[in-house]
Amino acid sequence: MKHYTQAEWLLFRQGLLAKEKVYIMEEHLAQCDQCLAHFLSLISEEEVKEADEFLSPDFSDKVINTVKGEKTIIRKSPHKLKEKQKNMFAYYVAAAAITLIFMSTGFFQSLIDTGPRIVSLAASPENRSREWDLNWSGKVVNKAALWLRDFETQNDIRRFEGETKK
Repeated sequence: MKHYTQAEWLLFRQGLLAKEKVYIMEEHLAQCDQCLAHFLSLISEEEVKEADEFLSPDFSDKVINTVKGEKTIIRKSPHKLKEKQKNMFAYYVAAAAITLIFMSTGFFQSLIDTGPRIVSLAASPENRSREWDLNWSGKVVNKAALWLRDFETQNDIRRFEGETKK
């Protein structure tokens, strides 16, 4: 489950997000106690006092009666969560095993060795009329750069959150 950052919750609170994002974050609040606690911690005592002035004295009774009439939300049991974690671990083990098999059989090396042959075939006069997309290494580098930029952005957000907690 993806948890939202303090910066994202502040934007949510200030109403600066798109409707779709607001809906997704509201759904997340209904399911995630950790994010709900974090969001509620952003509300100051002054704001609570202001809200008390606007609410009628029987507001709590009305809400309780309304909730009693609605269906209860069934949360996933801890057993199912552990089972899901075991399945995820099994997927990672399988992916690691396949990678090790490919590495030990030289599969990745053979891919690297075939690169120059493909280039030489593409450069031959009879194949020049064909359009070849040989910029796969550039695409890999661009994808890696985008991934690193996203990773750095996430680290910057975590650092910002760490500084604001101090």
